[in-house]
Amino acid sequence: MWQQSTGNIAMVKYRVSHADHLSQPWQVHDLLPDFVVEDVWQFPARLRPEDTLADFRREMFAAVREFSSFGPAGLLFKVRGAIGRLLGWDDGSDASPPRSIRRRYESGYPDAGPAPALDGSGFAPVYSLPDEYLGEIENKTVVAALHLARTSTEGGYAPRLAVYVMPKGRLGRFYMALIKPFRHWIVYPALLRATTRRWNAFAASRLLPE
Repeated sequence: MWQQSTGNIAMVKYRVSHADHLSQPWQVHDLLPDFVVEDVWQFPARLRPEDTLADFRREMFAAVREFSSFGPAGLLFKVRGAIGRLLGWDDGSDASPPRSIRRRYESGYPDAGPAPALDGSGFAPVYSLPDEYLGEIENKTVVAALHLARTSTEGGYAPRLAVYVMPKGRLGRFYMALIKPFRHWIVYPALLRATTRRWNAFAASRLLPE
């Protein structure tokens, strides 16, 4: 079914309501009560009980590196990078320590130990649990968090992606409103397609006899 629909994703089918997301027993709700839940999507992929969320996250970030270098999504990433360099949006962070999600996690969950080391994904990992992953990224417009989780389905799990944001003033709110249609109609379809394609290939390779 997925192979037949990759050319034209019916995006509504994969969107998850904020109410459904917030009803899940995930740690992120307590950690980011002051952040806005911007987007929630469910991947058209299935994780078997023996598949880990870390496996899926690795394939997802690899897919991002692939599709961000070509096609419409790649062009958007290049344009965003050029504008960011021109306006200095990505030149370090002007956030005060309480705004760092990693610092917030380490102070609020001291028994969990320090946040994981940087992994080269572009996001600073905040925590990594069997059913949840949270990473943060920050620039002059927003503090944003990427939440990846898995929910139980018949015979396995379904991976979900949620994006949390805290805009920085009027510029941040304008920026988020400006990129919303590009996220929904270009970036997320590319992300769902590329990640599911990579995941299906990875899952099939694990079934091959050694």
